[in-house]
Amino acid sequence: VNTYVTAFHDAVILYSLAVNETLKEGLSLKNGTLVTQKMWNRTFEGITGNVSINEKGDRFVDYSLLDMDPETGIYEVVANYYGVSQQFVDIIGKHIHWAGNRGGPPSDVPVCGFDGSLCSDVLLNGFFSYRIVSPVCDSDFRSE
Repeated sequence: VNTYVTAFHDAVILYSLAVNETLKEGLSLKNGTLVTQKMWNRTFEGITGNVSINEKGDRFVDYSLLDMDPETGIYEVVANYYGVSQQFVDIIGKHIHWAGNRGGPPSDVPVCGFDGSLCSDVLLNGFFSYRIVSPVCDSDFRSE
């Protein structure tokens, strides 16, 4: 089922709960702020499962992290994030297949830093010279 359709369904349920509560209390539906506040801090069963809204009106959302098995080409859930409890839970026996057969994610910071300050000038000059000369030499060889 399309996620927009399910989200719209749950939004209509949430709104109707707030409208019913407002009317039961004998209050006016013309007060949109009041009706909106009645949608906050509540949990209900929606088409997507339990729907929880926090005190600011934001929905707690659950996510599943999928990984593609490089041998089968099939995506599998390797971890879940549960918004209400704010917990990230790994699936036992599953792991992420990182590109290049690395055992983990890439570094948060490039080897030379974002501005090159973590490498010596000699290393940087050699790297940039290689990057400039390499395409030029490559194009010379291709033209022959």
